[in-house]
Amino acid sequence: MDRKPSDRCHGSRSALRGWVGSPTMSDPEHPDPGEDRPVLDDGAYDAFVVDADDTPDGGTHLDLTITVGEHKGLVLSIASSSSLGDPIDLLGMPATITVAFGSPSVRIDR
Repeated sequence: MDRKPSDRCHGSRSALRGWVGSPTMSDPEHPDPGEDRPVLDDGAYDAFVVDADDTPDGGTHLDLTITVGEHKGLVLSIASSSSLGDPIDLLGMPATITVAFGSPSVRIDR
């Protein structure tokens, strides 16, 4: 299947660490917002879009939840500087979060 460039969302390595910035993590096991640690180890994670919004700069903000594995139920927020489409259309879409060298990218599995 052909993918448009807008089907991908990239985060930065520094944004992946800790709880401040994007992506962030909601995890009751680690409530300390000052903790500086990787949110996810390098690898691929099946996810599901639970919320999507347009950003003021024309990008898209996504809240995704991991659907399988040890991080199942973990909610991540990731922002893209480019639009990924209509936020309503993104709700409920399956996605793949890939983390490489601490830097996340998201592919919407349309």
